Amino acid sequence: MDLEEGARVDLDAILAKALVTRETDLLKVLGDGDLTKKLTVVADRISASAKAKIEKAGGTIEERSPSKYKTHAKPVRAKIPSAPKPRHAKASAPVKAAKAAKAEGGGKPAGAKHHGGPKKGEGK
Repeated sequence: MDLEEGARVDLDAILAKALVTRETDLLKVLGDGDLTKKLTVVADRISASAKAKIEKAGGTIEERSPSKYKTHAKPVRAKIPSAPKPRHAKASAPVKAAKAAKAEGGGKPAGAKHHGGPKKGEGK
């Protein structure tokens, strides 16, 4: 990034040089690379290594919204409701009676097979 000595570097200046795209209104400066010019850097957050490099080069730092990040409150965890438990259909009275008879040994005789109606050739 070609900047003149003493230039003011903020989000608008970086956007004007097309170095980043606007995905947010916040700017965080990291300490990657080397700085050889005295600059005034305006950002929302500045890493410790970036701050050291800016000050070493004789530059200054202006925080845009320092109060926004100074608090160290614990994040609020939202309670996510659990899925409702599946409800089983209740059996009707005749079904309950048939199940009870089968459990007691009533119902069909041993070895009896169920068929769906009269066999072929038999009347209805």
